[in-house]
Amino acid sequence: MVNIRSALVSLFLGTSLVSALPKPAADGDNAISPRELLHPETSANNNILKRATPGQWESLGGVIHSKPAGVAWGPNRLDLFAIGTDSALWHKWWDGSRWGGWESLGGVIISEPSVVSWSANRLDIFALGTDHALWHKWYDGSRWGGWESLGGKLQGEVSAVSWGKNRIDIFGQGLDYALWHKWFDGSRWGGWESLGGKLVSSPSAVAWGPNRLDIFALGTDHALWHIWYESRWGTWQSLGGKLLYAPTAVARASNRLDVFGVGTDSALWHTSWSGTTWSSWQSRGGILFQQPQAVASSSSRIDVFTTGIDSAVWQTTWNGASWSGFRSLAGVVETEPVPISWGPGRVDVFAAGTDSALWHNW
Repeated sequence: MVNIRSALVSLFLGTSLVSALPKPAADGDNAISPRELLHPETSANNNILKRATPGQWESLGGVIHSKPAGVAWGPNRLDLFAIGTDSALWHKWWDGSRWGGWESLGGVIISEPSVVSWSANRLDIFALGTDHALWHKWYDGSRWGGWESLGGKLQGEVSAVSWGKNRIDIFGQGLDYALWHKWFDGSRWGGWESLGGKLVSSPSAVAWGPNRLDIFALGTDHALWHIWYESRWGTWQSLGGKLLYAPTAVARASNRLDVFGVGTDSALWHTSWSGTTWSSWQSRGGILFQQPQAVASSSSRIDVFTTGIDSAVWQTTWNGASWSGFRSLAGVVETEPVPISWGPGRVDVFAAGTDSALWHNW
């Protein structure tokens, strides 16, 4: 008899049960199950699992209890951040040839971090402290600065973006449910300003060019709402839809935006800005139960990732002309998968496994 879980996996792809089930990765005659991928200590194939091979999951260790955040400030460079079990911020990096060890950056954090880089060797990390204020830590290429409070009273996750050197804009949902904004202009921090609205989700912000900002969030009607800046702030506009979780927005080129969310049917839904108009909402299928995560690795490539009902990572791709169906990357993960791109067509995906370690695929 087919159980409910297996049937739902089939529905995720809209195909037969047999073809829908994730296929294990393999090396010769040695098949690797999805669970073995994230629990190598239980596998007879440990020598295979330790290989850092594209398409296979590798453990980066650590003990984390948050969705990771990451950024690439140059080709073949990755910096990952996550909250440890001690509520401090932890950091791990890839320098093009090897992974550095985990280092504690201290702090006591109650939100998932947001990280941005406005130039090579520059990192700025933001998260909420126990006082619900925004806290900031930075790296300038030679050392880490101390934690500094930027004030405010926020909830949920903040969204930080940079549209140029020495420029940072941060957005968060206030305790009054309005959208709040703070910025750095290269010499000082501006004060907090309310952009109004009544939000029921954390915001997703993108910058596709100098002095251009687009911010998306769910309103009390669970529609997608949008506000933008271009020399001045526009007014809030509803983009319709009925979404369950916070949206995810990407800018794949100048004046091109794609926004993704989970509909009330639990499918992935998508709307895009062509430069002149917003498209109608279109379903990309799947069965999602958390916020999707998207990345644009070129003007003609978008990848969207989610955790399936089987706890595996699933991916759908736009190649510039059409969308693929969802495909399984296997694994057994506990958090949303986070994609990062450091070059055209290159995507690295990170998530916390059931062992609380950070896992990586590409």
